[in-house]
Amino acid sequence: MDIKNQLYQACLQNIERRISNAQESLDAAIAAGNEETKSSAGDKHETARTMMQIEQDKARAQLIKAMQLKNKLAQIKTNHKYDRATGGALAITGSGKFFISIGIGKINLGGETYYAVSPEAPIALAMMNKKEQEIVCFQNKEFVIQKIF
Repeated sequence: MDIKNQLYQACLQNIERRISNAQESLDAAIAAGNEETKSSAGDKHETARTMMQIEQDKARAQLIKAMQLKNKLAQIKTNHKYDRATGGALAITGSGKFFISIGIGKINLGGETYYAVSPEAPIALAMMNKKEQEIVCFQNKEFVIQKIF
């Protein structure tokens, strides 16, 4: 399996873990809310119910965000060879190895560190549409794109 496929799989595993955690949190918040409804009355009941609703809303938002990331990742074509830094490309630079895909951060594979970054991330925007051996200016520093996959 080539490196982009490995990075894709690492991103997918990260997202699947986020989805699972968010779903578990949502299920727990719903269950707690149902228990609170059965056992309480009065102002204390209303406060507890409101807190459970806030927890449910937070878990739903996390679940939706993770599902959106999964949808964005599904649009990445790892079998395509890119000649410019763009969504789906792996750009190797003197400052790091960037998989332009979704913003989940650092990925360690085979003793190497890669960064999964969104195409909207400032570093990706600085590299966008640049070719191999072109200079990128980012945060008052310059670096060269050595290789693009």
